[in-house]
Amino acid sequence: MPNLALTGTEVRQGNANGATLPASTANTVLWTSDLVGCVAVCGYNGQIAFMIHSDATGNGGIGRTDLITGLRNLVAGIGTGTGFTLTLIGGSVPGVTEYLRKAGNLPDATINNGGEADGAYITWNGKVATTKAKLATELGVESVTIS
Repeated sequence: MPNLALTGTEVRQGNANGATLPASTANTVLWTSDLVGCVAVCGYNGQIAFMIHSDATGNGGIGRTDLITGLRNLVAGIGTGTGFTLTLIGGSVPGVTEYLRKAGNLPDATINNGGEADGAYITWNGKVATTKAKLATELGVESVTIS
């Protein structure tokens, strides 16, 4: 199995600092680290992948933007989450899951618990992992490098 070189974009902490990848941008990845106490919200709907490194669901975190506003500003048309799969990775996954399932937020999204981890990755095609080694397994390659 070969090595796969990916072009990466680091997602900084804060609900207003998210990033997106169109599904047409092959060999690209969003990544974040230092999730202790934070949650990476990784989403995909077949057309777009996105990530927010959330430090608070309310507006008390970095950027003073609540999570649902950050998601709606980042992903036009996310609505109630219909057609989106979200994977949450990090410290407070159950609390963020409950927040996102509330009426008025994203009750129709499929939400997966990605577990506690220090880092998160999501690719152009919606593959989510907590380490580069796990990402390589998801992509069916021996290893992954990110530049």
